[in-house]
Amino acid sequence: MGNKKLKKMKKGKNNKTKYFIGIALALFCCYQMVHFLRENENLNGEKWAIQVSGSVGYIDYRHEADIAHAYQILRINGYKESHVVVFMADVAAGHGNNPRRGTLIHSDKTRDYYAGLPKDYCADNATQDNLIAVLLGHKLKIKGGSGKMIKTGPNDQIFFFYSGHGGEDRFQMPSPRFRSHIKKSVLANALKKKHADGGYKSMVVYINSCLAGDIGMKINPDLRIYILTCGAKREDCLAAYCNKEKGLKPPYPPKEYTVCVASEFGAAWMEHCEETDTTKVTLQQQFETVKKRVINSNVTQHGDLELAKQKLSVYFGSSKHMNFAYDNDG
Repeated sequence: MGNKKLKKMKKGKNNKTKYFIGIALALFCCYQMVHFLRENENLNGEKWAIQVSGSVGYIDYRHEADIAHAYQILRINGYKESHVVVFMADVAAGHGNNPRRGTLIHSDKTRDYYAGLPKDYCADNATQDNLIAVLLGHKLKIKGGSGKMIKTGPNDQIFFFYSGHGGEDRFQMPSPRFRSHIKKSVLANALKKKHADGGYKSMVVYINSCLAGDIGMKINPDLRIYILTCGAKREDCLAAYCNKEKGLKPPYPPKEYTVCVASEFGAAWMEHCEETDTTKVTLQQQFETVKKRVINSNVTQHGDLELAKQKLSVYFGSSKHMNFAYDNDG
């Protein structure tokens, strides 16, 4: 009887041990699943982008070059051409003063970022009304241009990048005929409506313009929009890669260029995207890197800062296969 009881007790202990091991494994699996879903929360959604160059002259070459370089990064990282909408004056590449006419260089002075760049809404079609219609997916309200818009759903991610001139209450739009602009309040209201319509899961907005910081005050964190601006509310943001004669610090563009070929902020975040694995680096880490690299203004975060914990790849795609070549939509 003693041996039977002893065996029974050992069996009971073994069963308890197995039970607790099972519980531990189940909890571990749940943790891993939650972690996986957080890291890949865009699995069921698609990526969309709007890129706006808000200037109209060759002197502002850098703004169109910013947009061109950003577009190439997105395409290389897996974005479909149909999912990126571009607004620009389309002046710099073909301008008579461009020493490499028909091209746009940027932080990499040997590459042409203009090749393959879509001209969805250029010149007189690059208006505030068209931008809002494209953002909200209102096809019937679009006048002119390619007609392309971002047809997003509740599981999608959006990246919005603006590079141009800003004022107290507005950002310039690249329509030379109408000298148009978009009021910051109008843009903020459009973003609120996009959220109310269930038009995205989360959004990242990068803005390179003077006096950009106050846009963050108009966007509530509950809209799930993370905003990075090149400077604070009343700060100017400067150019980079400028001709040595302008008195700015290196790096410099090729000596034949009399204009600045990149914005300081734009070059900083794009170079960071290209030199890192976007599947392993977060928006927060990019902010910290860009803040150090931009020395002439205070790069500032706004909006839903929880989104800064996400990986860059959620919005910029994966840079694992970056080779400056891309395929057509598949």
